[in-house]
Amino acid sequence: MVGNPPDQGGTTVINGPVIPVTVDMRNPDGSPAFITTTTQNCPNCTPAQLGQNIRLISRPDPFASLFMNGPQFQNEYTSSPVPTQIMDAEQRAEFGNHAPQDWQRSELDSTLSKCG
Repeated sequence: MVGNPPDQGGTTVINGPVIPVTVDMRNPDGSPAFITTTTQNCPNCTPAQLGQNIRLISRPDPFASLFMNGPQFQNEYTSSPVPTQIMDAEQRAEFGNHAPQDWQRSELDSTLSKCG
């Protein structure tokens, strides 16, 4: 746990940069890994999609904005007089009435780094 004890009040701001990662699966020899689509590994594929070689790589681009707008970073929980982030809301629930109105365990201040 970081920040002030609940009985002291105040807010602790934590800089939490988010660094997107591309997962690139490789074969033992280091070459890119592929999988051929079948009805077993792709039950929702159309007939035209079956038999295709698909590279096993996952890029973070489609998920970055969803993650940054998630409960870790948004002040949308109303467990205190001021809307707060999910981690603060959980801590507030644990400490109950030991924390003054202005106490926030932490406030994540994050920026999304470019995926290079």
